[in-house]
Amino acid sequence: MILEGTESFFPYDPEDETIASRLALLNLHPTAPLWGKGGVLPSAETLAIEKEILEDFQPICQALEEKDLSMQRRSLRMVVNDLHWDFSYQEKEALTLSFSLRRGGFATAVLKELVNVS
Repeated sequence: MILEGTESFFPYDPEDETIASRLALLNLHPTAPLWGKGGVLPSAETLAIEKEILEDFQPICQALEEKDLSMQRRSLRMVVNDLHWDFSYQEKEALTLSFSLRRGGFATAVLKELVNVS
């Protein structure tokens, strides 16, 4: 888990009754690995699940480790703040969006979720 707006990670505790509400309030987020060596490692159970999921990608994981990249974790969710939009018909139909993201967030990732390109 990662605390919103920080680089503060901690293991999920199924006994903690506040987790569900904190997830719903976007105060906490589940995480996933950016593969490498060492770094912030999850619990043994979570690490086993992640290794199983990445089994088909072992050559890539091994190459990342050989390049001495350290394991990092990233949030699986991104909170979009200060969202404003304006739909204009002046010259052409145009939608203007403005929003803010925390460090490491990419506007292109947000737009990909909003726009259906067939």
